[in-house]
Amino acid sequence: MNKNIYRQTDSRWKNLPYPTKAYLFGGNGCGACSVLHCIIELPEYANWTPKEIQPYMKQFATKGHGTLWAGIKTALEHYGYTVRWNQSDSMSTIFKTIEKAPIKRGVILFGSTHGPDGTIWTGSGHYISFVDYKVENGKHYFYLKDSGDRKHDKWWCYEKSMKGDVRQVFICTGLKETVKKPVSTYSGAIPAPTIKLGSSGSNVKKLQKFLNWYYPGWKLAVDGKAGNATISALIEFQSVEGLDPDGVYGKKSQAKAKAYCP
Repeated sequence: MNKNIYRQTDSRWKNLPYPTKAYLFGGNGCGACSVLHCIIELPEYANWTPKEIQPYMKQFATKGHGTLWAGIKTALEHYGYTVRWNQSDSMSTIFKTIEKAPIKRGVILFGSTHGPDGTIWTGSGHYISFVDYKVENGKHYFYLKDSGDRKHDKWWCYEKSMKGDVRQVFICTGLKETVKKPVSTYSGAIPAPTIKLGSSGSNVKKLQKFLNWYYPGWKLAVDGKAGNATISALIEFQSVEGLDPDGVYGKKSQAKAKAYCP
């Protein structure tokens, strides 16, 4: 286990914009830190700090409300994990998923109440990462790394201290297959810029078809709607091609796509 624990209020990065200078990392960066605590378990990111992850994560930051739920999943996938997240999952399903996973880490969103033993997790909503998990005597335990000032950095029993205040759980179920550049050529139509989250129409379908060709493992629905799955795949495409992974299909992304045409 990587021993580093990062606090969002650390003077080295608390004043970074998240997403703008009016909303700073120190008050809203718990989601970014939680993703960071998961990815530093991977060798390529072992020495990263919030300074390295903030430029990417701020695209998922909202004004005064922290990180979007879908942004947590997209970011974990971007940095190399396969992720299970379903808002309707029960805790029993979550436990079974973690127990079957080859790695035991992810992100928990706590609500604004408290655990059965009175443990206060947050005053308004707070992401905390877990980097290990175990079951003992029928009880479920998470090893947490907390970027907040309450410093909940240790093993916690779900039934004793967490039950009733867990709102979402993002589970890293394994490592993604490495996406490599194709060696063949693409015979389909290349979409025109610009496409971003929320775009729709036939141009988005062209992008989805191209991305499915580029890496069939994405298995995108060709529905003409640029949702989180499509944008996540686009971000991965941009990363592999050496572009700024901003999640916007513009002229530079189009040029990289055209390079695969005969």
